[in-house]
Amino acid sequence: MTTPRIQVTQLSKRFRFSCSFGTNRGTLVQGKPFKNFESARWVLKDISFQIQPGESAGIIGPNSAGKTTLLRIISGVIKPSQGSVLTRGKVASILGIAFHPDLTSRECIRFHGSFYGLGRAECEEMADRVLSLSGVQVANNCPVKFLNKGALARIALSIALHSQAQVFLFDEILPVLDSDFLLRLKDTLNHLREQGKSFLIASHQENIIASLCTRRIYLDQGRATCL
Repeated sequence: MTTPRIQVTQLSKRFRFSCSFGTNRGTLVQGKPFKNFESARWVLKDISFQIQPGESAGIIGPNSAGKTTLLRIISGVIKPSQGSVLTRGKVASILGIAFHPDLTSRECIRFHGSFYGLGRAECEEMADRVLSLSGVQVANNCPVKFLNKGALARIALSIALHSQAQVFLFDEILPVLDSDFLLRLKDTLNHLREQGKSFLIASHQENIIASLCTRRIYLDQGRATCL
């Protein structure tokens, strides 16, 4: 029996909200205090699943279903309110795209490669492969502020895929990718899955998830159904 790369057990997440109502005039002149209101919402409720080595799972569901929150918990950005998450191996996650606008594509590869624990020589060695996969070789010395969202997403994905991680988490990055890159991405994912690496991809685009993933997890109102 294989050991899962990602193990989510009875996971729940609750967010607390608080706000105050009143006016400075009412407080200072009339002596009326501000009114404080607090509420809480369960964004995720009792979720359990496992992702095995070599498996690619897609998380689908409507807006505010909890997809991003789930990935943030698995990546360690936020903590669960209940339950546990266990990941085995290095994790590479894209929960948003953040490049310094004045850096070139090649400089971004070097900079972000270091965050994945790669040395200078390793970053230099993977730069050409990242640029080739992302399809931005021509613009490799151009500041990324001149690139469109699709090109930035391709660079971010390509850096992550060359990071020597074992677990990959991608959040809502597929809609800005073109069809040619999606074909290259599918081939790359299949190659990495053969090496035992695992993927968890959140997206609204079920047709793309169906082509890239071996299984799906449907989230709705904080509850998960494995399809």
